[in-house]
Amino acid sequence: MKKEEIYDICNGIDEHKFSNKYVNLEEKIERRKSILCELGLEDKFNILQGSSINKRRGTDILLKACKRLKDQNKDFNLILLGYGDEIWLRENIKELNMENNIKKFKFQDPKKFYEIADIVTLASRKEGFVLVVIEAMVMEIPVIRSNTEEAFDQIKHSLDGYIFESENN
Repeated sequence: MKKEEIYDICNGIDEHKFSNKYVNLEEKIERRKSILCELGLEDKFNILQGSSINKRRGTDILLKACKRLKDQNKDFNLILLGYGDEIWLRENIKELNMENNIKKFKFQDPKKFYEIADIVTLASRKEGFVLVVIEAMVMEIPVIRSNTEEAFDQIKHSLDGYIFESENN
């Protein structure tokens, strides 16, 4: 076998499960409305973090960044999909007065959450090559992630996503 015939495939996903390219715009809009209703969410700009909810994953960084959006009167939902320290999360949300903007869901199949997400974020302090970024990209959702270990293997900054300096909210 020739060297140029060998490819490194990192953490593959089921592209057919996460692809929206076969769905027309009207179907996407109807599906979004249906999912928002099912989840009890208003139709706002939806920011999704699909990972465990804790300091290592940068949830506190994301909350502070979203607080800045709120202070600028931006209308959005921050959707947290995953498990984590509920007490820590509630304290942070209360301290930032973000109760009306943050919606928390236990981890489940993320596809329907991607279908309503306008942007996917990953503010981790330490992270590898994560599936949430690849899944979101296949669904054509913009991704913003911190510049941890494998960020530049997943995203070409400003081309197919955005990378920010970790700890910079």
